[in-house]
Amino acid sequence: MLGSVSAPGFRAARVVSFCVLAAFAAARPLRAQAADVPVFDDDKLLASLTEQSVKLHEQHRLVAVATLAKQRGERSKCRLALAPPAREKLTPPQVCVAAHRSTWIVGVVFHCDSCAEWHFSGATGYAISADGAIATCAHVVAPEPGSKDEFAVAADPDGVVHPVIEVLAADLRTDVCILRVEAKGLVPLALRTDSRPGETVFCYGHPQHHFGFFSEGEIARFTTESQDEPDAKDDVAPADGDGKAPAKPGAAPSPAPAKGATGPDGKSADALPVVVMEITAEFAAG
Repeated sequence: MLGSVSAPGFRAARVVSFCVLAAFAAARPLRAQAADVPVFDDDKLLASLTEQSVKLHEQHRLVAVATLAKQRGERSKCRLALAPPAREKLTPPQVCVAAHRSTWIVGVVFHCDSCAEWHFSGATGYAISADGAIATCAHVVAPEPGSKDEFAVAADPDGVVHPVIEVLAADLRTDVCILRVEAKGLVPLALRTDSRPGETVFCYGHPQHHFGFFSEGEIARFTTESQDEPDAKDDVAPADGDGKAPAKPGAAPSPAPAKGATGPDGKSADALPVVVMEITAEFAAG
């Protein structure tokens, strides 16, 4: 009898507890991501990058893209203190966090022919030394028809914009450029020289202003490309530039590669084959 008398009260208590929990859950914002996962507002970040870049320009702290483009054709090598490869095995989410700390937004603030407003065209760069060296594509700092007042900047992982000071080295055949930014204490990514087909790879970048885009794939193969002189197509990158209006138009042809550089075996860099790693990872959203 005692059990039968207490049972209705027990059920009522459970109902009240459930209602309290439901009300508590309804009062809290629901989310799918973990509490420490960054949520990117692309438009808001783009507006912030533009505003910060314009302020730096007003302070006369920015270097013109035309100056940097000239340096691309004159500087073929530099000496850097590179980070050693890490030995700790990371999970994909840990790789994403580590990549975020070393990935910068390298871009150009510019005027277009259509209006008087400043615009920002962003791409991806990776810190490779703690003292300000960032690797990106050479076409990122190429003057483009239809744009004027072009100045290069780089935003750190926290979204703070810094001036790009100079080109340290560039290889126009492979569309690679190492820039120096006015910043210290960067978290550099290590470079490997023993990659193999079939290995898992991860991409973290800012393609078409989809900031913080992370994807996974694998190394498909290594292949060589022809060693023709670079032309206009070498400076066009639809996957990692500004995919929004007003988009920057196609770039002007690159100058010829710097002569006299040598590779690890002492041969002229102009005679070395260009080896391309092809991967299966999705790089741009969609």
